[in-house]
Amino acid sequence: MTIVSGKAEARRTLQSARSDVLRKMWEHRADYAYVLPAIAVMLIVIAYPIYYTIELSFFNTPPGLQLRDKIFVGFNNY
Repeated sequence: MTIVSGKAEARRTLQSARSDVLRKMWEHRADYAYVLPAIAVMLIVIAYPIYYTIELSFFNTPPGLQLRDKIFVGFNNY
């Protein structure tokens, strides 16, 4: 009889689960390649306006939104 500790068995199970996940991801790499352009477009359409809004919030802009005349005010807008 062999006694296997719970930690060693759990470690082997975790390692095999990780390798299974990585193997399945590698087998479906074409699927990820099809989805990647959509994710890139979503990042451009969603993340860039959020970034630009946060950046613009640190400036005092005139009512006409002439962005070349903006003045950095830092946290004074808050």
